[in-house]
Amino acid sequence: MDAGVDVIDLMIPSSGSSLAARLFAPVGATAPVPGVSLLPGGGAGISSVEWAGVGLARSGYVVVITQPSSGGSLAAYHQAAVSGLDFLVSQANPARAITNANALGVAGWSLGARALVRTQEEDPRVKAFVAWDNLATFETGDLGAPNCTGSIPMQRRTPRVPAMGQASDFCGPPGATPDSKKVAFEWWRMNQQPTMQVVFAQSNHFVWGTPGAGTPRQAFALAYSTAWFDRWLKGDLTATARLLNRSIGQTPIADVLSATYRSAVSFDGVFCADLRQGCP
Repeated sequence: MDAGVDVIDLMIPSSGSSLAARLFAPVGATAPVPGVSLLPGGGAGISSVEWAGVGLARSGYVVVITQPSSGGSLAAYHQAAVSGLDFLVSQANPARAITNANALGVAGWSLGARALVRTQEEDPRVKAFVAWDNLATFETGDLGAPNCTGSIPMQRRTPRVPAMGQASDFCGPPGATPDSKKVAFEWWRMNQQPTMQVVFAQSNHFVWGTPGAGTPRQAFALAYSTAWFDRWLKGDLTATARLLNRSIGQTPIADVLSATYRSAVSFDGVFCADLRQGCP
């Protein structure tokens, strides 16, 4: 494991029971840093998104990944996210002394991402949200699903916090449009909440759920996720420039973002319908 990150496996309280979890904390941090409650995808284990726990901790976040009690239950995933938030602000958190209880975010992959649409609406402690494939308007999904199938939900969750969606450039059936991945982005924008949608080139749904040291596209995902949380949890205004940059590291944005499905931004006074083509 990364020498700059403390990793602790533990059990955390959850609705009268307990859930397996893994804590990631930056070594040597003294000032309070933001906390993130993180979820794996449906039926996946903690290790599937460990790359994000390590990467965010290395960038100055205390992260807890919580294993939901049921691999296919949206309610169980929401409860796991809330339990993670509860743990981060509790004295049971070994990193409580460096965890800023007033700067908490949530992130999740697949089913975890969809469950967090409910969490961000209902839990006032959440200040920012990152959804990996993909941001949705309701936890049961919508037309912006990873495979571009779904329906317009009968109800939609109220966007309450700045939210970033990250998506693959895969779609199943024909008939998808360049804006197929932007359904929730437009809903967040309509509700006047900061939002961003990035679609990675030559990617699939498992970019965010592959265990190990990290793939190149996981590096892109981490860069965008970290910058989003830096902007809205740390109040770092320089993160805006990173989010709008024409490269990620040494990779030009044209090689990072899909040419098939548009990425977009709407925050800090900038609206850009196609990030790959450039923003004003």
